[in-house]
Amino acid sequence: VGKWNFEFFRRNYPDLELAVFKDHSKKDLTFIKCKEFIDKVKAGERVYGRGLDEFFVHDPALLQEVNYPLVQKLRGADHNIGKMGSGQYEGLLFMSAQNTYTQIHSDVGTNFNMQIEGTKEWHIYPPDQLPYFYAEPCSTNLFYRSAIQDPTNPDIKTFPMFKYASGYKVELQPGDALFIPPMWWHGVKNRTDAIGCALDGFVNLGLTLKSNPFLSLGTLLNALNVR
Repeated sequence: VGKWNFEFFRRNYPDLELAVFKDHSKKDLTFIKCKEFIDKVKAGERVYGRGLDEFFVHDPALLQEVNYPLVQKLRGADHNIGKMGSGQYEGLLFMSAQNTYTQIHSDVGTNFNMQIEGTKEWHIYPPDQLPYFYAEPCSTNLFYRSAIQDPTNPDIKTFPMFKYASGYKVELQPGDALFIPPMWWHGVKNRTDAIGCALDGFVNLGLTLKSNPFLSLGTLLNALNVR
């Protein structure tokens, strides 16, 4: 993936429609062409293409550039169980302008993140920090979202318990990789224009349940439509 950068995607997929937004509630979600989106990023607009599978659906061969044997080895046998979701993709791209962010959340499955271009600042917290995150389930049943938005600028007046949360701050540069186990809370601030690739959806159900029994059980009941 060494050749991947904004110019690579603009040159090779100029007319590919991407789902992008500025408002992190995604109320302004819109579809625009890849070249238009990247031009906005480079012009300084705070736009974000978060969790993009469009490139890999359009061009499955693109994922052949990812060293899957190495990824599987780094994950370890306990995580190499299978893929959740639709099966339409095995990867997601996060293409972002400077100072955009992904709000704090926790995923049911594992994810493996590779930094392609720019710098991302990750804030990571163990599952036992749940009481401090004002969690709410998402309709997909695949992750839980915190009401806390920007992990670098939390509203402590509104969310006073967050000041007691204890975790880690990690800065990813191009070539770095980060593994997030099931149910670990994480939020990301894009310190520069940035591209990251996440290989999501591999899940060990036993490990997920052990990491956070409460949220795991809630996810299962939601999936079964138990009321």
